[in-house]
Amino acid sequence: MKKHAMANEYKILCSEANSMVKMKNGAVTSNGWTKVDGEHDLRSNFKGVLYEKDGQYALCFVGTDRFSAKDWGANAKMALTGESRQIKLAQKFADKMQKEYGLNSENTESIGHSEGGTEATAVGIQYGLQTTTFNAFGVGKKYAEPGKNYDNLITNYRDPHDPVSKLKENVGTTYITPNLQNELMSTTPFGSVKAHRIDNMGDCTQSLPVDYYKKSNPFFINKISDADISRQDIANMESGLFKVYEKEIDKRMTNNKIGNSSEDKWVTINGNHVLIKD
Repeated sequence: MKKHAMANEYKILCSEANSMVKMKNGAVTSNGWTKVDGEHDLRSNFKGVLYEKDGQYALCFVGTDRFSAKDWGANAKMALTGESRQIKLAQKFADKMQKEYGLNSENTESIGHSEGGTEATAVGIQYGLQTTTFNAFGVGKKYAEPGKNYDNLITNYRDPHDPVSKLKENVGTTYITPNLQNELMSTTPFGSVKAHRIDNMGDCTQSLPVDYYKKSNPFFINKISDADISRQDIANMESGLFKVYEKEIDKRMTNNKIGNSSEDKWVTINGNHVLIKD
């Protein structure tokens, strides 16, 4: 499918974007796209790159830097409020690029991984651009009209063990990209941090629609709200993820929905985390 093949192209652009934003305009990616322009806001750590190849543009928003407290802070704010300063900066960057290079819905795709995928979605909706995201957190209602169908505008690719996209589904059409590497398999219902990284994503041409994937993998956890969580799961969660999941955990603690570790047993079946109660 041409869409999935192009997603593999965009995946490479997202993977190299953090390096490309530091390079001079005219630098070329490993798959032949040229950097036209870029921006790095030091205050928020927002990063955006505009690529071009054969007259087509890719407006790319850089994902979470695992070493950046600013990025994890932006992730936490998105989880808590549905918005962040970085989304606003992404929209300003897109507006600037549109005016300078004549970007439009015929020649431009909005793309991004993780936090960058959320930014790409907000920009895609604002300007009516086809959008491709990888392991993205869903945008808030400030950017996506509740009840509106964005299936023909937004395409999301998710690793089945990605922890970020499990928190809130993005609008649009979603595909699950299987990852057969055992080291990326989930060890808690929150998923695996390794599975979130763009370089660890599988081949997009092997992706399956999320509903079809769920039927074939009945223990797949699509949303963390569908899964039981124990105290041990929370204790084992990495600190960065705790900030992202803080609202969900607080809600469960308030409603006494956190399981007792001594009564809960988690097992992994084909990489899907399954709760077995005594």
